[in-house]
Amino acid sequence: QLYFQLEGRAEADFEGDLSTSIFSMFYGNSADSFAVNGPWKMHSPADRGFFAEAPPLPKEPPKWLSEKDLAIYVEAFRGNGFRGPLNWYRNLDRNWELTEPWSRARITLPSMYLAGKVDPVVHFPGADAMIAKMDGVLPGLFRAKLIDDC
Repeated sequence: QLYFQLEGRAEADFEGDLSTSIFSMFYGNSADSFAVNGPWKMHSPADRGFFAEAPPLPKEPPKWLSEKDLAIYVEAFRGNGFRGPLNWYRNLDRNWELTEPWSRARITLPSMYLAGKVDPVVHFPGADAMIAKMDGVLPGLFRAKLIDDC
């Protein structure tokens, strides 16, 4: 996340080739890529850019991402760029300050945790412990499920 802090660097990296950047994010975080390359660690050597360590892209797009679908995302980001989404990471400390009064809040509504076994978020350090302890924050949790091949 430090990579995103310097304004302009990440925007240039992401916006240089929108189609390839967006395709890399979709494919690099997919079960298809995971099966071939393992999890994308998404670390960013400061001198090489965010996509330097991205999994290699397939020659043909996967069946779940058509050229038409990809074009919709490309056009959306062509109009607005990545500054807004990247600013979320630049503002994490302030977001924490604003939401700190709710840091110990419990979500009491009925809830379910659903993720793919190859979803990058379940491979983040400490994720397995957080999932195991989820019912402490979600007393209405009725199921936590990890889906194979997803």
